Amino acid sequence: MVKNKFGGNKAKKGASKNQIDTGKVEVPDNEQYFGVITKVLGGGRFNVEYFKSKKVKADGIETIEYDKNSKQATIRGKMRKKVWVNLNDIVLVTERDYDNNIDIIERYTPLQVENLKKMDLLSFLDDGIVDFE
Repeated sequence: MVKNKFGGNKAKKGASKNQIDTGKVEVPDNEQYFGVITKVLGGGRFNVEYFKSKKVKADGIETIEYDKNSKQATIRGKMRKKVWVNLNDIVLVTERDYDNNIDIIERYTPLQVENLKKMDLLSFLDDGIVDFE
């Protein structure tokens, strides 16, 4: 890390922090789903299309189908002002038990998205369900 010789306490906190993206991926647990940001509303709120996966067994072959849902999401407090979420970002969301909204709990970097594609977890992007760039 670069030695910051000038400035007060606040300037030293703002010194360059070299963060290396290792590509470690948080995989969804129960009640967590992949989503895509479709619209930025402001104030930490977004419209998100998220995909609930379900296993379907037909003719002895088990496949995964995705149900597409769209709701308003709020960025969680720990991520606010630290992680910037933009349009068409792939995010991890969870539904609230007490409310109709969903919370964004993780934003995936492009390297993490590539790793998820290699693990075949983002097959809904290839199926044409979502226009992702």
